[in-house]
Amino acid sequence: MTLALFLKSLSENAFYFSLAHLVLALLGTSIDAYPPLLLLSLALALSRTLAARSPRLRYLPLVLLPVCFAFTHSLPAAGAVALPSLFTAFSVHRQLFEPQYGDCVDAFRRSLRILLIFPAAALFGAGRAVLLPVLPLLTVFLAGSVLLLRMLRHKEETLRQPRFVAINTALVCAVLALGALFSIPAVLSWLASGAALLYRILIVPPLMCLSYLGTGIAWVLLQLLTFLISLLSKSPNPPAVNEIEQITDQLGETIMREPSALMRNLSVTVFLLAAVLLAVLYLKRRLGRLRKAAPQRGVVETRTQAQPFASRRPVRELFAPRNARRAVRWYYRRFLGLYQTRGGALRPSYDSADVAKGAYSYFAPEPVDELRAVYLDARYGEAEIPRQAAEQAARCYQTLKHNTKEEL
Repeated sequence: MTLALFLKSLSENAFYFSLAHLVLALLGTSIDAYPPLLLLSLALALSRTLAARSPRLRYLPLVLLPVCFAFTHSLPAAGAVALPSLFTAFSVHRQLFEPQYGDCVDAFRRSLRILLIFPAAALFGAGRAVLLPVLPLLTVFLAGSVLLLRMLRHKEETLRQPRFVAINTALVCAVLALGALFSIPAVLSWLASGAALLYRILIVPPLMCLSYLGTGIAWVLLQLLTFLISLLSKSPNPPAVNEIEQITDQLGETIMREPSALMRNLSVTVFLLAAVLLAVLYLKRRLGRLRKAAPQRGVVETRTQAQPFASRRPVRELFAPRNARRAVRWYYRRFLGLYQTRGGALRPSYDSADVAKGAYSYFAPEPVDELRAVYLDARYGEAEIPRQAAEQAARCYQTLKHNTKEEL
């Protein structure tokens, strides 16, 4: 678990320093984020290790925090380092040493939405000078977050196995090496050249084909319009001068020029926004399928059972799959999320029967059992799932959702 805590702090601080670098670049200064990034993560991991032996010793690694300010060269940079240092000290004081899978998934989803800021920042000022130094930090953030989520999906006993620790330690070192590799100016120049080459190979040819297609369609429409005008005017002889040649003579010779810097930045930014948006949607879809929340700790709340409600007709949820089998499983996952918001706990060892027993404390038993029966047929059955099963699952979910809203 210490390795997972180190990786969590590493990915979170990498994302924070990437945002801080963007803000400091707009202010006209910069920050060397790699030494503070490693020192903050190392201090938090050492504090957890020492807290297992003696709780008072957990404050000892905090002496590394003032060392982080030695790598700052301006007051804004020192302020940027002070915020994660205070958060690390607060985490050590409150002993927040147990990263939870559900919290990490939610934080990763929010961070993916904020990633859209970086392509948009390319429109203001020198986009390449702003984005390229942030690339190593974003690489550490993305690779570290994915590795952290894969680690937290295992049981705590698995996290303590020497083989598991050795493999993931090597992967963490590989993530750090990858970030250090991307910080080399020559590698960044190669990446920029490769991205430009891919843009010219993959993006420019389809755009040129579309432009040629549009030009051809316009020429055909012009010829058709000319033919119709000649028929309506009942002119026996065609016009002596071609309209296209006449327009060309009036406009003169066309001189090809390079597009302006604003148009180039705009096109590249639109392309990057589309790529990041597709990546965010794909990762959100994958995280929605793989999410397994860790057991929630704290005081168990006692709530009254919701009043039963019979939905008149199933309401189709937004983005629900059209395949009946996938739709049933999708509604069951929505029910699990609804169950968690009510205070229910989901553990990796739980099956649908355990979830149903826990849900009886918050919902009426009839829709829970009905939704579970439909889910078992869709999950383990080999027969074709009819559309009526998906409608039944939607009706059960709407009943449970309505009761939750009514009580809240």
